[in-house]
Amino acid sequence: ADESKANRQLAAAGGALLLGSVLVLAVGHHLRKTPMLIQGFALIAMGCCALLMLVINNYAGLLSSIVLFSFFNGGMIFLCGPAVEQALKSPEKSAHGYGHCQFWDSIFVFIGPPIAGFLYDVTGSYTAPYLI
Repeated sequence: ADESKANRQLAAAGGALLLGSVLVLAVGHHLRKTPMLIQGFALIAMGCCALLMLVINNYAGLLSSIVLFSFFNGGMIFLCGPAVEQALKSPEKSAHGYGHCQFWDSIFVFIGPPIAGFLYDVTGSYTAPYLI
């Protein structure tokens, strides 16, 4: 039963990530809004979803929060390149800026799990690692 729940969570998160990417493209093109504005909204929405995960105590609520988080994360990932280009106001510098963003993202993905594991070992709870 736990394995099928995990499979549903992964499938739902993957589908929401794809849907978020596609809808951000459609909304951004239709509304002609700046990538940074849409990316900022997606970042705020992801933060709200992450905070909701702390207080949700049932599977359906957690799955809903994961799906919403993944949906907005799809928008964030999709708009990273255009937002960097807009911020630097130069297509020539955008490749360097995008690489810089990806570098720091990768660093935190690399060092995050060991730090989270250490905090869990010290506190006995996932709350502290999750809040960082």
